Amino acid sequence: GKFAAPVGPAMTDGELWSNFSAEPTALEIDQHDHASIIKLKADEKIPANARQIVGGHPILVRHGEKAKLTGRFSTTRNPRTAVGVNKDGTKLILLVVDGRQRKLSIGMTLPELADEMIRLGCYNALNLDGGGSSTLVLHDPATGKLHVVNSPSDTKERSVADVLGVKVKAPLPKLPE
Repeated sequence: GKFAAPVGPAMTDGELWSNFSAEPTALEIDQHDHASIIKLKADEKIPANARQIVGGHPILVRHGEKAKLTGRFSTTRNPRTAVGVNKDGTKLILLVVDGRQRKLSIGMTLPELADEMIRLGCYNALNLDGGGSSTLVLHDPATGKLHVVNSPSDTKERSVADVLGVKVKAPLPKLPE
């Protein structure tokens, strides 16, 4: 019910539906399901073979090294959502960090998030969003229901302008507790 607009580029199935005039950073999935973290110059066009794009800011990890992350936004602990890819772009790493909940989680700074993405095997990584919109939802194929599996700081799901959806072709491995 609330109006929202992406702060970066957004593409679904090859259709660009939001663009950003500055120098956007984004997760791009191409026509061969290869994942990349991209940073475009202001006059640069979206890659022709792009099929899916979701914008974010800032880049956390570039070529296996932690990016320089400074300023209040970077050094304050908050809920965070990040995405990363391994060196050859064949693995997508998603991380949702809860925060602003004293008994559950205090969140992460962006440098802490970058360190964690490197630890998880990211060669390149991008902060997608944070705060109350950091929500991880899984679809249960057995029941057809959606389940929120983290603890959003707003205590419920928040309306957002765009989402990153992932369809897994093989059964997920059991996640550590």
